[in-house]
Amino acid sequence: MPSHQFLRNIGTLTETEQDSIESTTIAIAGCGLGSEVGRQLARFGFNITALADLDTVEVHNLNRQSYYHRHVGTHKAEAVKDVVTQINPALNPAVYTDGITYENIPEFVSKGDIIIDAVDPAAIYMSLALTREAHKQGKPVITAIDFGFGARLFVFPASGLDIMTFMNVDPNTPDEELANIPTEQIMRPYMNEIPQYSLDIIMRLAHGELDYYPQNMLAVGQAALLITAACKRVALKQPIVSAPDYVHIDVDMLIEPHNS
Repeated sequence: MPSHQFLRNIGTLTETEQDSIESTTIAIAGCGLGSEVGRQLARFGFNITALADLDTVEVHNLNRQSYYHRHVGTHKAEAVKDVVTQINPALNPAVYTDGITYENIPEFVSKGDIIIDAVDPAAIYMSLALTREAHKQGKPVITAIDFGFGARLFVFPASGLDIMTFMNVDPNTPDEELANIPTEQIMRPYMNEIPQYSLDIIMRLAHGELDYYPQNMLAVGQAALLITAACKRVALKQPIVSAPDYVHIDVDMLIEPHNS
């Protein structure tokens, strides 16, 4: 029987499906976007078993990440653990306050049936190492990127297209050399046909006209929503769009009036 806390899911899910969700373990790498992912997954009933991030919460994170002022100065992974255990006290995720490293990735991946890649784009080369190890262990990886007021989902199944092929990276590249791959090369496959206004923002950033990548709750919320929905489909073994295909949503563009 599902936990009483998640009985209102029944109807959209069967009791058996909810039981499957509650028994599915999830490891979240990156607790920026991952904070909102963790909050949604905890409310849905998933068993969050590992959280990794080396940063601490700052005031400017509060516009989009699932923290409160009391978390400022706290390690993000510890803060997400606080948030998700307030939602579901049965959760007890392992916390990696050094983030994911080449040394701890095998252990980290072993803790989840599903791996969430919410690694900061500044360290996106770690996504390569994370997803490569997950592929080796037969674990699916789910990731999403926020663009402007929207988000894009990519799913790398346990078997199927591997991330090194997707990124046009030599699969034999040693971990310690991944950081030498230009970020632009790694990001390019994620950015196919992004909305023009988002591309304008990225070009301003690339040209030094912005000193940070602007992000907001609409985009981060949609990214987390896509990841949560993907976790549901993977956990229940339902068909799902997989890389190199993707899903892109932008609620701001959806509610913009169009000329008939």
